[in-house]
Amino acid sequence: MKIPESSRGFVKSFVERFPSLSLMLDKQLEEQEGALLPHVFFGDVTRHVIALIRDATPAAQSEAQQIIDFLEIYYGHADGDVQNIIEVSFIENLYQEGDATQLAFEMLGPRLTKSWLRMEAHKQ
Repeated sequence: MKIPESSRGFVKSFVERFPSLSLMLDKQLEEQEGALLPHVFFGDVTRHVIALIRDATPAAQSEAQQIIDFLEIYYGHADGDVQNIIEVSFIENLYQEGDATQLAFEMLGPRLTKSWLRMEAHKQ
């Protein structure tokens, strides 16, 4: 499967901004025999963000907010492929996190909030 160059660039930019998460990407690449699967990776990122939100320490909350802010900014200028990764593998997974859902929602910026609300309207 061919991954669009914009999606590859998005993943690269993300791990450059958050180098501590490069191990997560390395593990995914190893499990997939070197194949980059952005949706799988950002599913893992979402679980990491949820763990940070549940942690509730100032450092964890700050890291979660920094990740969400990065995604907010990137979403604003991304093409459809990258927006789809953020919507399907991040926003939709956040939406399904029960106790952390409201806290996650409150951390979103205006673009991701709009995406969340569109998804929520389709689920009802």
